[in-house]
This record gives sequence, C-alpha cells and structure tokens, in this order.
Amino acid sequence: MILYYAPGGGLGHVSRALKLMQQWQFDNFRIITNSTAASHFIDSQQLIIIPKKEQNQAGQVLQALLSTERVLSFYIDTFPCGLAGELNNVTIPANIEVHYVCRRVKWNEYEKYLTTPPHFHSTYIFEEPEADQHSFIQKSSEQIKQILLNPINLSASKKSLIEQYNLPKKQPVWLITHSDNPTELTTLINYAKDIAQIEDCHPYLLVNTNIENVEFDADQLIFHYPSYDLFEICDRIFSACGFNLMHETQEYSDKHFFIPFDRKYDDQFWRANKRKALKK
Repeated sequence: MILYYAPGGGLGHVSRALKLMQQWQFDNFRIITNSTAASHFIDSQQLIIIPKKEQNQAGQVLQALLSTERVLSFYIDTFPCGLAGELNNVTIPANIEVHYVCRRVKWNEYEKYLTTPPHFHSTYIFEEPEADQHSFIQKSSEQIKQILLNPINLSASKKSLIEQYNLPKKQPVWLITHSDNPTELTTLINYAKDIAQIEDCHPYLLVNTNIENVEFDADQLIFHYPSYDLFEICDRIFSACGFNLMHETQEYSDKHFFIPFDRKYDDQFWRANKRKALKK
C-alpha cells in the first residue's frame, strides 16, 4: 500500500495527491488529510480524515498505520516534517521508501519544525522552491526529480456540464472558484462584480465552493470537483493563487483573474507575480 500524507488548510494538498496517484496509475493507496470535503470525491476506503482540531494526534495515527499496515511507500506533501513538526516523533520502518512531494514553501516560517532532519528516497519538485528550501532538498534527498502534474481525470463533457447546471447560452458565465474561506470568496465575488460594472456587462456569476451554510451574492452556488472541468465552458475564471489553481489555469491565462491571499507557508504573491511576468 502507498500512504500519502497531505495535511493542510484546503483541498490543494488532497488534489495533488489524487493527481499523482492517477498519473502514476496507483490503485492501492490511502490519503491522510484534515479536509472533510475530500470525502465528496475520494472513496472512503482510500481516505483517512484527521479533523483539524485533532491535528496534534496525527503523528500517533500515522505511527499506528506504518506499524500495522503493509506500507511500501510513504509520500509527504509540502511539509517535510508535517504541518507542525508532528512527523519528527514518527519512526518510519527501514523497509518503507519515503518521498517528498514539493511545492514552494516560505522556508523561514517553516524550518523551525526541522528538529529531526528527514531522509528521502526521492523528492518530486513541481514548483521552484526558495533557495534555502532547495538546499534542504539537496541535502536530504537521494534523488531529485522535476515533474509536471496532469489535471484530475473525473471529467464530464462540456455539454453535460452546461445542462447539469443549467447555464445560460446567451449570457457570459463567470466562474468564481474558492474553498474553505468565506471572506476570501466574498472578496473574489466582489472583484468579479467590480470588473463587470467597469465593463458595463452582466455576466452570470457561477460560484464553485465547498463552503456550506453561507449565502453569497451570485447567480448559482455549486460544489463541482475538479473545478478544472468548468474552465473551458466559462468565459472568465476568478480565483486565489494557490499552486493547483495557478497550474491548472495556465492554458486559460487570458481569461483568468486572480487575487493572492496571505498564507503562513504558501507564497501566493510570488506565484501571482510570476504569472504577471509571463503575460508581459
């Protein structure tokens, strides 16, 4: 069995895990996450959810799995010692290969958790790391591999999506996609509305989110996964600047509008500036 450790605030870590498992055609895997929304699109047998309020117990849960299950490979997403250093106290059996799945991290914020330097059979890099992060990778990895991620393949056809959500055919459809944070989603909706007012147009606002029990000023709220399915059929896309969204919207950059939000470990402003530089 392959065990993939993907804690984190949103769906991005789980999405990355699922992309890799599909890309490498792995069937026998389990993903550890604290995102309850993952249960909407991943089979419960392949999912272990540790609620955020119980994150301090993640090391114990993981140790039990590594000790009792037939784990062949262990993948760690983004945070090499866990979200808050919880992997420092986990003993990984010598027969299990450990791999680091790497996107850019604010290394000066995170490196305090590196009390027990890990050792990786392989590190897979999807995004340019900070200099100190790259130095850590070189010291801790037997091999380093640059890799591109394919979108998640759960796709419905363009026609069926338009029919499923009863989208207008004679009105531009603007997609606002964001998870978990109602305040940030409201900011993105207002951004879209401001642009519509400036351009004197009247788009259909389609909001794609896992947020429940909150009202948003839009024409329709859905939770469709993966959001990538919707990019082709929408005239504009509004999002934050997380790794997955920025990667998936590269081919739609002409109609993609984005706002970077502040994160403790994820540098969305660096990612936004990089996209802007490519457009010049």
